[in-house]
Amino acid sequence: MIPGIARREIAPWQLKRGWRRGWWLAVGLCLASPLWGQYTLRLEARPEQIPADGISTSTITAVVLDSANREAPDGTIVIFQTTAGRLSTLQGRERETLLQVPTQAGRARVLLISETQEVTAEVSARLVGGRDVTLLSVRFGSGTSPGSTGERALRIGGRYLRYNPEQQLVEVMGEAVWSYRGLTIQAHALQYNLARQVVRARGLGNGVEVRHQGQRLVGDRLYYSALQEQGVLLMVSNAGVQRVGFRGPGLQVMPQEGEPPPEAFAFETFEEERLWVRAKEMALLPGHRTVFREARFYMGGTLFLSLPYYVEEGFYSVPQQFQFVGYSSYYGLVVDFPYYLDVKDTSSLALKLVRGQPAGFYSRQRGFSLQLVGEYRPRPEMEGSLVLDRLPRRDFDVYLDFHHQFGPRGLGRWDVYLDWAEHRHLNLRSNVVHPWKQGSLYLEWNMSQWGLGGASQWGQIAWRAYGQRIPRWRMAYGGSLFLRYMDHPFG
Repeated sequence: MIPGIARREIAPWQLKRGWRRGWWLAVGLCLASPLWGQYTLRLEARPEQIPADGISTSTITAVVLDSANREAPDGTIVIFQTTAGRLSTLQGRERETLLQVPTQAGRARVLLISETQEVTAEVSARLVGGRDVTLLSVRFGSGTSPGSTGERALRIGGRYLRYNPEQQLVEVMGEAVWSYRGLTIQAHALQYNLARQVVRARGLGNGVEVRHQGQRLVGDRLYYSALQEQGVLLMVSNAGVQRVGFRGPGLQVMPQEGEPPPEAFAFETFEEERLWVRAKEMALLPGHRTVFREARFYMGGTLFLSLPYYVEEGFYSVPQQFQFVGYSSYYGLVVDFPYYLDVKDTSSLALKLVRGQPAGFYSRQRGFSLQLVGEYRPRPEMEGSLVLDRLPRRDFDVYLDFHHQFGPRGLGRWDVYLDWAEHRHLNLRSNVVHPWKQGSLYLEWNMSQWGLGGASQWGQIAWRAYGQRIPRWRMAYGGSLFLRYMDHPFG
């Protein structure tokens, strides 16, 4: 209800009098002037190979420039498509094989999420109405390699663990342990770069130990790429320096292809001047979230905040921090600060203090409120959340979302939304989406129930096409065709 406007009560006889029921068939068509010829498009992937585990990601960037090498205007639409894996925006939960993204500063970015099979994804991008141009390939490899295990979380621990969010660098001193997918690295000192997925380790006394299911390699220094699942151990003795290359997680010793540069074993400089976090241990679910337990926040060398858990939501090299306090001259104070009560690999529970949350397209909620947020993700293709919003008000809302991907290409998504304002109203939405031809098929169903007994529902089967070039015309088209059933009041 909008503040200042009284709620209008609708009697049952009024609902019955203004009822509409029936089937509708509709067609929509949109023509647009194409952009090909005006701009050039280049694709970049970082990294170009990721594990085939169903959760690892590669950032795909489309650079759009005009003939004078200037950036395309913001909002220029780029259409990404992949033959394997799924595409998602940097902030969204989309899992599509075809995605439209607007440019900012001449660049449009998406995340490519790997499959669980070792295949090569052919990624293409084009402007609306332009020709498809396959510009790069991303390899999903080693995700199901022999010797790997089903462990989903990458874990790091030790006596002294600290993390620099800006550098995306974890450093551990004393009894350092790094483990992922059955491979364990133990050392006196260890660094892990989250953006590059690189481990560097140094030994003291017992050296650096790499082990997997009874197999064991020992050296004095280590360089290991978790992305390529390849590493090099450096062993120093009276006879000289020996280098041993291996492939993980099965620890298969292999001949080296060229000498690694000397700086490969050198630790990065950990910057302490800005914000950094000290924690007891860290768990990283690739493509999902990074969790630090018993986190203490430092600015320079000064401790200013302690939390039982600190969580970064997001993907490799694209962290999205949801614990923040900000201010703008337009919205005023904006707060979104979750206090995590419990965090596990497959679930979490948080109490959030919020202010200035979006309420529609152009407004935000006033005042402070609390949210109780529970999330679960038992498998990479399944996730959901339960939110109690606007606590402790009487007109609190309840949101329940569930998302499930069906098969390697289709995406079934079931959304349930309950608007429980003053314990009166219920709204249910559900839809299933499947890519087909040059668009997507949609099966949708919506139902609403009002407190006085009135209810409405509608469902539809739709096909929506994306921007396609018309042969021999300098035009592009997009459109939709849907068959809809409606049973609801009007007036």
